[in-house]
Amino acid sequence: MATGNPNEGPNLSRSGSDEGLVQIRERRARRIQNSYSYVLGVGLLAAFWPGETLAGSLAIQPDGEYGDWTPTAVVHKDPTGDAAGGAVDFGKLYVANDDDQLFIRFDTGAEIALQDNNGVVLYVDSDNLAGTGLPLGDIGVEFLWRFGERTGAVFRNDGSRAGSTNWLPFGFRQEPTTSASEFEIAFSRYIEVLDENLLGDPKIAIVLRAERDGVRDTVPDTGKIVYAFQEDKTPPPTPIPLAKRDPSHLRVVSHNVLSDGWFDNARQSAFDRLYRALRPDIFCFQEFRESSAAQVKAKVEALFGGTWFSEKNGDNVVVSRYFLSEARPIDGNLGVLAELPDARFSTDLFLIDVHFPCCDNDGGRQREVDSILAFVRDLHTRGEAVDIPPRTPIVITGDMNLVGLQQQIRSLQSGDIVDEAAFGPDHAPDWDGSNIADPSPRHIGGREVYTWRSNSSTYMPGRLDYFLYTDSVVSAGNHFVLWTPDMSPEQRAAAELKSSDSPCASDHIPVVIDLVFP
Repeated sequence: MATGNPNEGPNLSRSGSDEGLVQIRERRARRIQNSYSYVLGVGLLAAFWPGETLAGSLAIQPDGEYGDWTPTAVVHKDPTGDAAGGAVDFGKLYVANDDDQLFIRFDTGAEIALQDNNGVVLYVDSDNLAGTGLPLGDIGVEFLWRFGERTGAVFRNDGSRAGSTNWLPFGFRQEPTTSASEFEIAFSRYIEVLDENLLGDPKIAIVLRAERDGVRDTVPDTGKIVYAFQEDKTPPPTPIPLAKRDPSHLRVVSHNVLSDGWFDNARQSAFDRLYRALRPDIFCFQEFRESSAAQVKAKVEALFGGTWFSEKNGDNVVVSRYFLSEARPIDGNLGVLAELPDARFSTDLFLIDVHFPCCDNDGGRQREVDSILAFVRDLHTRGEAVDIPPRTPIVITGDMNLVGLQQQIRSLQSGDIVDEAAFGPDHAPDWDGSNIADPSPRHIGGREVYTWRSNSSTYMPGRLDYFLYTDSVVSAGNHFVLWTPDMSPEQRAAAELKSSDSPCASDHIPVVIDLVFP
């Protein structure tokens, strides 16, 4: 994944300590109490404040799937066909919150890449006072986010621009990272800039606009949407155990190590602690550009002992406790058969370790996706380059860099080959003719699903690393993303991990799945 430096403005900062967050929470609680005291004093109930939306706290998992949203979170239904000729024609808008985040969900009426080349802008009046911040219609804007430019801006009370910044001070999240016609986003409720918490007041107002060659569509068409934060507590996410649910399961770990990072003396100990805690049976690595398969294997053997096996193509390296055969290059990716012992497993396992081109190279990613699907079709066909027994589980995993067109993940899951002239006909990747499964693992101690994060990039954290598997012949046991800052101190201590281990090791986070063989 490529990174870029944000355009940092003056006086932009964020409280990074637990103590700072506690102080912000206390200040917000005082403001809420004062606001409610005033409202009760004039004989009104919060539910009847004019133009206000009260949806209740929701435990939203920002993952691009929407089953955790409720109909009560719909705050506006924008009419269709009012987009003045623009590509974006907004529909439903949802707003919700939990203890720590503000969530917004909206549909755009057409498939767009929200992170690139569009005019969608979110304006937030963080104190619901039109007289403070940048004047815009009925609101005074304290901050805005320009999705297509991946930048935010903050405004002082007099409306002057305080500066621009990347996603980090806002704690911004977006899913999916690919193109889509519906998105969910999240902001931290503790945006600390200009010595003020921008979401510390009990009510905010928002306006969403599509600005391309003029303002094409606005939510709402006139006025503003007012939202009151709900303070009923949402249940915390249930921590995921680190260990396998059963010793007989096969643990596979995928990790992009960021430029041969395990051989970097400054980062080596973080890698060692992560891998010792995970104790995988098979590693699927990416970005070992300079290191050989033998060198990576030696690192694994030094950490765990015993004899391991390794194969490499491009910067992909597979290291396994079990013998590897049938190694095949698939463009810049690697296919390999792990020969599993009959005493423990009913079949072998075919692994495809991938590292697709990053950033705006949609054509390159789709070509590699098509090539992999053609290879899977050959695996299903007797007499082709690689013959494996029918119903041998197939796993496609690695850094897929899915930040462009949604077609790429749709193709991988369904077998829809785009360039059939070069790669042949479509072919469903599972043995039963169905789509390949995506377990969508979340963080071990939180609701997030992102697998890549760079605090200095204009790209916000996103889910770039995937596990896809043939669920007609194998199932998923325990699975998670090992982001150590989300773990409780007790869970980290039991695993001999440090909070800094995941971010120190790489910009990508280890993704873990335990495969359950019948």
